[in-house]
Amino acid sequence: MALAVASVVLACALGAKAQEAATSLQPGHLYADAAGTARYLQLPQLRTGFQHTPTGQSVDDNSLWMGGGELAVGFVLPEGSDFLGSSTRIELRGNFATGESDSGSVGNAVTIISTSGFSAYSCSNCSVSSNRDVSLFGGQLLLRTDVALSPSVNLSLSAGPSYSGLYQDEQAKMSGASIVTGRRLSLDTDYYGADLGADVAVKVGGGVSLLAGADIDLSYASANLHYKGGPSNSTMVDAGFTSFNDSAVSAHPELRIGAAYNAGFATLGVKGFVDYFSYVPVADAPTASTQTAKVQSGDAWSAGGDLTVTVPF
Repeated sequence: MALAVASVVLACALGAKAQEAATSLQPGHLYADAAGTARYLQLPQLRTGFQHTPTGQSVDDNSLWMGGGELAVGFVLPEGSDFLGSSTRIELRGNFATGESDSGSVGNAVTIISTSGFSAYSCSNCSVSSNRDVSLFGGQLLLRTDVALSPSVNLSLSAGPSYSGLYQDEQAKMSGASIVTGRRLSLDTDYYGADLGADVAVKVGGGVSLLAGADIDLSYASANLHYKGGPSNSTMVDAGFTSFNDSAVSAHPELRIGAAYNAGFATLGVKGFVDYFSYVPVADAPTASTQTAKVQSGDAWSAGGDLTVTVPF
């Protein structure tokens, strides 16, 4: 099962945050920004119920590739409304990414599936499979302004409230000659906070700029786990439903580097990024008769890239 996210994160934000610094934005005008994103996400190790003997290693895969995009619209304030610098603007951003991972194995196995106690089933030459869907999405309402450090170097500062959601859904099944058993869980996490960022654009000539930036999203995270497990004669599990909650303060920093080309009517760009999630909840299945399923947490990281376009109106 997963997470991002992160973004979310995830709180979690994607997109071309440095592109506006390389684009000719006119006071009183609108602009739009779009990005296509690919990222590799590494999640915390899970303990959700299926284990192999004698090592006790879970069959779950805690990494996956995600694809998605981001869309933003902004308004450049009229002349005389600049804050700290120039091209002061209000910007609304939204993003979404999704991914899926599958894993499985055959061998001697024991499964622990009860939400209120301990149940063990052992079999030889069992087939164990797991499928996990992860969605990471969110949005920001930002105030941006540019500060000219020199004729060729521009600093863009941003701040504003943010929201991110990280939804994880996982199904797992163990089947053998005498038993079919499984479990399903969903883990939904909401991040409410604020984002602070800074981006630098250095003009190198011919409409080309080199970009670098960083931001951090500080938020309050609330997680909710829905867990269902038990023996079944079909692929769906019908017994043992329960729900748990958890919350924490979360930090999501990101570093990015890229380049942009100003074609006049639009700015085209490419960016690579790496980010870190300080709080990602995971489900922990019981391993003894005195335990119950619960929400634990760990950290996560991701890396990826964007292709971007910014169009002023």
